[in-house]
Amino acid sequence: MLNTLIEIGKQVSKGRHPWEDFLLNIKVSERDAQKNQLVLRVVFDLDSNTISLEDGLVRYNHEKRPEYGLIDILKGNNKAIYVATEPGNLDKMAKALFGKVGKDGSFPGQSEFQAAIQKEAVDLETSAFYNALALIRPFGPAFFEKFTDEKGKLGIKDISIGNQDILVAVYAAVKSTERDWDNKPLAKLEGYREFMEQKFLASSAKTDKGTSSRLCYATGERREDTTEAAFSARYNLNKLFQSTTINYASNFEGKNLAKNYQISEEVRQFLDRGSERVLADFQVMIAGLAHACIPRLPIGGEYDIEDYRRLRNRTDLIFKIKDVEKILDELDFQAEGGLYWLDFYGFESDGNFLKVTNHIRDVSGIHIQNMVEQFKKASASLSIFLRDRLVNLGRMYYLIPVRKDLKSNHALALCKMVLEGRPVQESLLWQHFTDLVLCHWYGKV
Repeated sequence: MLNTLIEIGKQVSKGRHPWEDFLLNIKVSERDAQKNQLVLRVVFDLDSNTISLEDGLVRYNHEKRPEYGLIDILKGNNKAIYVATEPGNLDKMAKALFGKVGKDGSFPGQSEFQAAIQKEAVDLETSAFYNALALIRPFGPAFFEKFTDEKGKLGIKDISIGNQDILVAVYAAVKSTERDWDNKPLAKLEGYREFMEQKFLASSAKTDKGTSSRLCYATGERREDTTEAAFSARYNLNKLFQSTTINYASNFEGKNLAKNYQISEEVRQFLDRGSERVLADFQVMIAGLAHACIPRLPIGGEYDIEDYRRLRNRTDLIFKIKDVEKILDELDFQAEGGLYWLDFYGFESDGNFLKVTNHIRDVSGIHIQNMVEQFKKASASLSIFLRDRLVNLGRMYYLIPVRKDLKSNHALALCKMVLEGRPVQESLLWQHFTDLVLCHWYGKV
């Protein structure tokens, strides 16, 4: 798995913005995916001492996230450092710009962003950005008055957008004729970029002087930036190897984990990015449980993102519930005859942790190709009854209600046997069929 995640991470890193690891990726529902995505500029006008939204609605540009200052929400006990947020997180921008409001409605002497700079980058207290934060802080009461709804929550209101529009982000700007700030985004002021790179990039790139090179266990190379594996996000496949809730590192001594599992900083970034891509783009549901599908690359093998997409489409054919014509149109048959093996890691997660609960090993690409062909034949034979829908493992799981109130997932065990090419006893299938009939007989479907 590590070899594949590293190769995927390398490909993802090509042409990648240096900030990509901490920039926010806006997500919209399928229903809103076709709408025009808009971003709203909130201007703190130092000339008129007002907050203005005039001419602030424009089309959202994903490539301009660094210019908006649109970074991901930080985990843990971190100061708010947000000059742009999604509309639903306006309270986090307020904490960054004005500080945490007291129960009596009073505002603190400094904003959380100011406090973060004082703690982590004292040299930037003379920057234009820090100066702007100090000048904007008195706008706190007006900001809350303008954006607080009838329920007492901060939110965007009193703006008019069309039915085919959706507001996805809000960013702060400042206007001052004296300082030549003409509705200038806070993120474009001198000092903001320096703070972000000092916080997120400089710390990860630092290597203690005099540190000798050590072996990176993921690549077998000696690097000076090698240290204990510490991954950025909790929702991360690499969290299988960690020093807190030990999973796959169970045979390691906790106090010696830094020595037993050490990797270079570059490899850590590749593993982080590889995991992010797999969890975002290559998940399948097998018997009701989310699985990450990871191709197994040969040692020294190169990863091709187009091969990965073709592989995902082919795997969709045995799991996803779609109309036959739609999914066959998506399938790229250039992968015919490709030799590859797949591992499926079933996991549970609430976004803050990730625990592997099932592992389907060594699934041959040729086996998947044969399954696809057999499912296509079965779909053609049953087309009258299924209304041209595809017969596959996903549809069979949802059609057969034999798993409710059972402590073990027999459907998952059956899928595992089929995918790994293990023989399935007829008596087992007969027992499941008997359970299905009994469910219908007693009205438990």
